Amino acid sequence: MRQWGRSLFQTYFTVDPRSLGLFRVLFGWVLFSDLVRRWVELDFWYTNSGLLPNHTVLWRPPARSMFSLFFTASTTPEAQFGFMLCACVYLLFIVGYKTRWLQVLALVARVSLNSRLAPLENGGDMVMDLLCLLTLPLPLGARFSLDALLATSEPTVSERRDSGEPRAAAAPANIAVASIAVLALLLQFGAIYLFNASSKVGAAWQDGSAVYYALHQDKLVTWLGVWMREQLSISTLRALTWSTLATEWLGFALILSPVFVRQARLLAVCLMPTLHLGFALGLNVGSFSPAMISFYPLLLRPEHWQWLSRRHAARVRPLHDQLSRWALSWFDSQPAVPTQALAVNRWLGEGAILVVLLAIGIEVLNDNAPVPQALRIPRSRWATAIIEYPRILQGWRMFASEPSRIDSM
Repeated sequence: MRQWGRSLFQTYFTVDPRSLGLFRVLFGWVLFSDLVRRWVELDFWYTNSGLLPNHTVLWRPPARSMFSLFFTASTTPEAQFGFMLCACVYLLFIVGYKTRWLQVLALVARVSLNSRLAPLENGGDMVMDLLCLLTLPLPLGARFSLDALLATSEPTVSERRDSGEPRAAAAPANIAVASIAVLALLLQFGAIYLFNASSKVGAAWQDGSAVYYALHQDKLVTWLGVWMREQLSISTLRALTWSTLATEWLGFALILSPVFVRQARLLAVCLMPTLHLGFALGLNVGSFSPAMISFYPLLLRPEHWQWLSRRHAARVRPLHDQLSRWALSWFDSQPAVPTQALAVNRWLGEGAILVVLLAIGIEVLNDNAPVPQALRIPRSRWATAIIEYPRILQGWRMFASEPSRIDSM
């Protein structure tokens, strides 16, 4: 029994720090690319001379609980200054410098950008907000970051100048990170696939015509989607429909499987991003596909990293040493944080994620049609505020119950 409990704990509550580092880099680029996409139409959406002035949103807000620093920007230079600050935050987040602080700032930047345009948000915005929020307690800078390089390298120049004994260098840590946030992420992304799949009960999903109708939505279809709808046979489009539905069900099972965990998660890492890549190639679904893809490094287990290390360690080590020397020439090591302060921060973070997970659970039960009425829990003010402030709504129903059969707005 004890061995079984330990196995479940490792499966649902732990993550490899290398997986956290790879996730940070990939997710950081997703955040940065989303910022660039918004910059292109900054004048239309983030200034008072555009289509959605800040006073209009504040006069008729789409939700009771909203927060955005961009509510204070009225002119183009003000909005551009805010965007440049967000760009600095995202770039520092990618390289992993002062990562703990940058995780908080990245969440503030992401929510501010999204809430300013809440009437135009989609599922991709929710996923990015969720990833920023649910990873807050996790040490995303533990590996593949400037923080990690500075922590594991030789004493810095400033330490050599000091008369005291320099701090001893630490070895890179590959010890699994344990947190409730890991469980929250697995449950959240399992729920995304579960309710997207279980909501697709319309006739178009049953007879295989859903992809055909989705590709005829001119407001969404890409140039490749136009080619697909004109060149692919009806039987091929039916196969794409049923394979999409089956893959979503499979994604739910692979992410939360308690058995054959190593094989299930490796299959998820290889298979599920191809589903979202297919969505992105055929349909303009905003940032949903890249945001979903960025989640999958978190599923890599220590066994997967050990296999990669055996194959590529000799090539990576010289690059690591070179980056270490470069980092030490520009930055000083970070001061040590008292153990007591780390413990307090950890427990506060774990408790906060538990509260957020409870609020998400209530929202999931109330905002998805497949949930039986008997399981729905009345929404409370505190849970609604937790969901609305960071914009982490939980209605997962892309093209459900079926795609529109007319090209509508």
